[in-house]
Amino acid sequence: MLLMLGVGVRRSEAGMQRRALIMRTTSRSVAVVVLRGHDIVGVVMRGYVCAGVVGGDVVRESCLCVPSPVDLGISSCRLSLALRRQNAVWHPRKLRVATKYPNAVRVFLGYRESVAYVALRGGMEAALLIGAAEVVADIVDTGSTLAAHGLSEVRRMAPVTARIVLNACISRLRARAMRVLTDMLRLATAYL
Repeated sequence: MLLMLGVGVRRSEAGMQRRALIMRTTSRSVAVVVLRGHDIVGVVMRGYVCAGVVGGDVVRESCLCVPSPVDLGISSCRLSLALRRQNAVWHPRKLRVATKYPNAVRVFLGYRESVAYVALRGGMEAALLIGAAEVVADIVDTGSTLAAHGLSEVRRMAPVTARIVLNACISRLRARAMRVLTDMLRLATAYL
């Protein structure tokens, strides 16, 4: 919401409900929809909303064709591989990787058949602790969670920051409005 305030969009009195999923604003043409990160790219791509702000990890994982023209440079972190110890992999027949980003990991590891993916939505570190996987691929900010569970980051796969995603058709039909929106968001993030 701080980002929206930075571009001059304020919640209207009608949009002040505590658990509102759609927040009306003082701008007639702008409403803010609250969604989970992994849902934003699909909702934007299908044209239910014009634009969204989401992590680059989600854009990369979705494998959907949505324009992502602006890196907002906020919420910086990285997608990394981590092990229990640097030499903890004993070369099993199939390396098991616990992740919620199997598409991004497949691209990074080169589509190897010798890798199996353990799909989890959170608590990746637990997969190593209970023996469900040998490697974790997850978002890392400071690395303190990994360290707290006796894991170490062994490879940084990709940097991740918040990005604007646009609906391709709407951005072509309303090119000027989308340019104004992306420029305003770019300026707002410069002051965060």
